[in-house]
Amino acid sequence: MFVSKRMTGCSNKERDLTKEATAAAAVVVLVVVVVVVVVVVVLVVVAVVVVVVVVVAVVVVVVVVVVVVVTHVVVVVVVAAAIVVVAVAAAAVLLSYQLSIVFIQTPGGNLFQVKSP
Repeated sequence: MFVSKRMTGCSNKERDLTKEATAAAAVVVLVVVVVVVVVVVVLVVVAVVVVVVVVVAVVVVVVVVVVVVVTHVVVVVVVAAAIVVVAVAAAAVLLSYQLSIVFIQTPGGNLFQVKSP
């Protein structure tokens, strides 16, 4: 069995505890990294969806304004207003959907868990 020079003076129990502590620390770091990556990816996706909804709403408004100016049709304004209201409501729902990271104390140590409302 390979024994490092650093641990030559240690007992087998101390070596085993050191290995267990190192493995536990590696697992905790891995869990934290995975949680952070998941949160960042979800937030980027939500941000992209919100930007797309807002861009579509702006394009719809511009098209409707052009159509109203050219054809003077008032009905189109009502339809456009309804579309904009739906787009803004969708953006508001997406913005209100927030991820929260909850710190949990467990018997084996501390873990982070992603919870969505």
